Amino acid sequence: YMNRVIGNPLFTVGKSKIKDQIYIVNNRIKAHHIGIYGYFNYKFKYKILLTQSKNYGTYDNQEKLDSFYEGINQISALLQLDFLNIYKKINIQVSYGIDRGKFLCRNDEINILNCMILMNNIIIININQ
Repeated sequence: YMNRVIGNPLFTVGKSKIKDQIYIVNNRIKAHHIGIYGYFNYKFKYKILLTQSKNYGTYDNQEKLDSFYEGINQISALLQLDFLNIYKKINIQVSYGIDRGKFLCRNDEINILNCMILMNNIIIININQ
């Protein structure tokens, strides 16, 4: 759906060089995922997610069979900090995500989300870098 996989978020979609179509290029995965979240106090919460995977492609992907033989390592992580009710019901969320490994492109992203609650209406300002 929309070039993404519904179901397991570690399945990967790609485009075939032989056939002009989009299909799942990786659904054989060994992975470990850990998540921690909590509050430092009533105005500050955090979330940490870490995923390590070894990717083996698919059984019928002849294009990349050799490159997946030993498995391709990948590490993805997210650090998210929420500052609640900073000033007059203004919440700010800062998150930093990374992908490292030989399977996915090297990716770093910082996301800042500012959310104001005004008389039960929510106004969201999102800044991506």
